[in-house]
Amino acid sequence: MIKGKSQYDEDLIIDDIFNKINISKGTYFEIGVNNLTIDRSIQCNSIKLINRGWKGHLIDANFKHPLVLNKFISINNIKEISKIAGRQVDFFSIDIDSYDWHIIREILEKNIIDVNVFCVETNNYNGDCFLDRVLKLDAPAPNTENQPKSDSFGATTFSYNLLMVRYGFKLVATSHFGVNAFFVKKKFSHLFPKAGKIRKLYKDSNNLLTNWNRKGPIEFMTTARNLLKL
Repeated sequence: MIKGKSQYDEDLIIDDIFNKINISKGTYFEIGVNNLTIDRSIQCNSIKLINRGWKGHLIDANFKHPLVLNKFISINNIKEISKIAGRQVDFFSIDIDSYDWHIIREILEKNIIDVNVFCVETNNYNGDCFLDRVLKLDAPAPNTENQPKSDSFGATTFSYNLLMVRYGFKLVATSHFGVNAFFVKKKFSHLFPKAGKIRKLYKDSNNLLTNWNRKGPIEFMTTARNLLKL
């Protein structure tokens, strides 16, 4: 058994999703893991899946762990890196505090991997259910290049929803404080009573007191509507 945990209640959500879609043993591909747990063990959304014998890969640019492949991920190399995952992945998770939305868009637009369930980090700080906010690809990410942590990173639940709906996915769950959102293929959506109901599923991060809720430069951000030409 590998010691570790998810950030909040993601483990429970993942259990529920895969129980509903009837996948008991599958594959995972997770980008962005760390050791920000109380005991400094690995923190990742796939930990329970790993301990159940699922096959897959964990990737992070910096975190050193026997299970983790150290690679920096961008839209320029996601196609090459994802070859290790194969064409089909049951659970795909991403949390890199930066250009996550663009990487997911690259995967979906170019059909790089066939994914059943996505878990994406969401930036719902200082926001509301319909805030559309995505970090520009040419803007520096917080916590890099001497940029302090702020709310100018990643994308909101609403921005992800606009992207995911275009490619046949439905929002089915969000984790505590709105830090992660879960999307499943539309063919599974009938199994989730609240599927696609963003008003009911949305959670903000306004009461989560971290450095990420500082107001960041608005010029670093754009919208999914703009990027998708909606």
